[in-house]
Formats: sequence, C-alpha cells, structure tokens
Amino acid sequence: PGRQVDHTVRAVGAASAALCERAPGDLVGVRGPFGKGWELDALSGADVLIIAGGLGLAPLRPVIEAAAAGRLGARSVQLLVGARSPDAIPYADQIDERWQTLRPRVTVDRADSSWTGPVGPLHVGLAERFENPIERPDEVAALVCGPEIMMQVLSRQLDIAGVTRSRIQVSLERNMQCGFGQCGHCQLGALFTCVDGPVVDWAIAAPLLAVRER
Repeated sequence: PGRQVDHTVRAVGAASAALCERAPGDLVGVRGPFGKGWELDALSGADVLIIAGGLGLAPLRPVIEAAAAGRLGARSVQLLVGARSPDAIPYADQIDERWQTLRPRVTVDRADSSWTGPVGPLHVGLAERFENPIERPDEVAALVCGPEIMMQVLSRQLDIAGVTRSRIQVSLERNMQCGFGQCGHCQLGALFTCVDGPVVDWAIAAPLLAVRER
C-alpha cells in the first residue's frame, strides 16, 4: 500500500507499447524520481504562465492540477497549449472540463474541419495567445515544456518582454541512462540533466542551448 503514481504513456515503440498492454494488477518496476522538478515555491504570489507544446503537457500536468485546485498560491495562472493537430491535443477533455479556471488557450499547427480555434505554431505570435498582455513582467513566473526549439523561442520572447530569466523554468529533454550523473549520456556542457535538471531556469539553459551540437 502507498501513494498512487500517475504516468502518461504513449505507445510509440516496443517498451511503451508493452506498458500500454499491461492490465490492472500487473507488476511494473519503477526507478526514481531523479533530478529536480518544477520549483513551485517560485510561483507564490506570481502571475504564472504555464506553456506546453505537444507531450510537454504531460510533465506539467501535476502543476496544472495543483493550479486548478488553487494550491500554488499564485496571483493568476494562464495555460497555453500547442499541438500538431486537434486529435493530438493531450488531455483535451481535462482542458475543456477541469482546467477552465486557468483560462486555457489552445493552438494547433494543422487544423481540420472541426477546429475553430487558432492555427499556427505556439511560439509564433505568442503575445496574441495571452488573455492579458504582460504588464508586470518582473512579477511573472513561467513554466515551459515542449520541443527544444519551441522552448528556446518562447523563452527568448519572454526574456525580451522583460520576464526575469531566473523566473522562466524549462525542462530539458536528454537521453538519460543511469539516472545519477555517471554515464554522461545526458550531459549538456557541465550540466547533467538527470541530476541537475531536467528542470532548470532559463538563465542556466540559455547559454547551454546556444552552443551548436555536432
């Protein structure tokens, strides 16, 4: 007996497909948690922007649930979500039903005949996605998770808008193997994402992601 742990899994390969085929009561081994997650204390009293691209919504889901339940102590919270297409929006039912207090804005790269919302990459025309303009940038705290190029562009836009770099948190995705900083597979400069991350602030991530990888 113990706490329930929720995981989001999409069947895209042998391992994830095998997990999706498990039945209630099957035994599954889990290691972790490792590294550092979202710094929630930094959200207290802030105007919080939660920005997710594609499956980047999954690591942000616990924060979103806490925000919807009013447990973050934030002054305001807005949720921005981007997806490739309407049928690829993660947790679409929860966005429509449980997270409406977060004033969600959802955009898709490619629309179908059923879609009536905005179309285009989330990071293009970012300011148009906000319900209100950023009037107090020094009081904004942002959590950003999604494809790396999206996080880079969005974080730069927030930086230019005046949001303090140390108050922009991003989640770096690297190929983690050992999970405790020994194998080097997830190393980014001097940073090991499995130990020092995956969540770091933009002040740390910006110079690392500016280095072109070979």
